[in-house]
Amino acid sequence: MSDSAAGHNHFSLLALISARLAKPLSFVHDDFLTLDTFDALKVRSLASHPAFENAINRAVCRKMALERDVATTEFLHALKIDSSLTRAARLALAPRPVLDDCARHVAAAKLHPQILKCIFRADKQRVRELLGEDAYMTATREAPAFHPNIPAIGHEVSLDLMLKPYTQPQTDAGENQDEAVIKPHSDSDNPAVILGLNLMLLYVRSAHHALGRLLELALPRAASENVVKPAPLSQEQRTSLGRLIDRKGALA
Repeated sequence: MSDSAAGHNHFSLLALISARLAKPLSFVHDDFLTLDTFDALKVRSLASHPAFENAINRAVCRKMALERDVATTEFLHALKIDSSLTRAARLALAPRPVLDDCARHVAAAKLHPQILKCIFRADKQRVRELLGEDAYMTATREAPAFHPNIPAIGHEVSLDLMLKPYTQPQTDAGENQDEAVIKPHSDSDNPAVILGLNLMLLYVRSAHHALGRLLELALPRAASENVVKPAPLSQEQRTSLGRLIDRKGALA
């Protein structure tokens, strides 16, 4: 990357960070959004009035300690000189739909040894419903060859337990094990998306705690809880996750 391109990228990231500090209501998830006795609904209702919008945003910024954690000379300098932070910064600042789509692929790589053991057609269909077709292909074709160390991150997560609450045998299916009723998922409650977001959060935190803070606040609380044990990532695991994120993240 040329110096001019790197400089442009740096200033673009700084602009996005500044926008989030100025208007935290634009990205902080409702799970983390409270002010005194006001819940997220009341906070957003107050902020919807033009007379209160700026004041509420400033109050939320103080409450979340964003300026203390993010707007530091150390972090801004590191972002300028350390090109390895660029991917993590783009990930931390990505729109939620982009994060959710990338999370499916990351979860697919984490779960791929278990997915490859699925034999019955109904089980494979349930996994497709959980991950989506593109991420299912990541699990069955790409991950075994290119991301073999991602399943070792943290403890093993049971694919069976992830599928069980969302599937049940048909009452009239008889002995046909290939028939099942599949409950659709939304990204907000899809356990594969939550798992992938958790792994992505581990990755971003390993790059810089300030970026981890920005991403954590943008996600549902479940994504920041220890779905995967927060053990330090090895260099090989970071490299593999970074390569997968580059291929599947569609980051600007």
